[in-house]
Amino acid sequence: MSRDEFAAHVARLERASDLLRSRGCLLQAIARRYYLVYAYAAQAAETHGIVFRRGASADETRRLTHQALPNIVRALYTGLNSGPVFGGGPRRNADWAIDGCRGGALC
Repeated sequence: MSRDEFAAHVARLERASDLLRSRGCLLQAIARRYYLVYAYAAQAAETHGIVFRRGASADETRRLTHQALPNIVRALYTGLNSGPVFGGGPRRNADWAIDGCRGGALC
């Protein structure tokens, strides 16, 4: 998804969540916010080249599912493989990480 498409998607989800919340539909608002987290994780995984694996090789046929979301977030945060997720996120390089620490370092 291009940057403009992603920004429009995020804006639409945020508006929907805010509208639902203002009308007292709290459970639906939470669901929209969850999908917002899912969209950010999917975009970050695509940006950092994180893919699923089957054994030791990448499996391009698998797609991100809600069940795999925790593994995607863990791979993005730690920079290490996580379950069926192959490839680390920005933490592989300490200069890219928010806190400036490498994946194996405790800060």
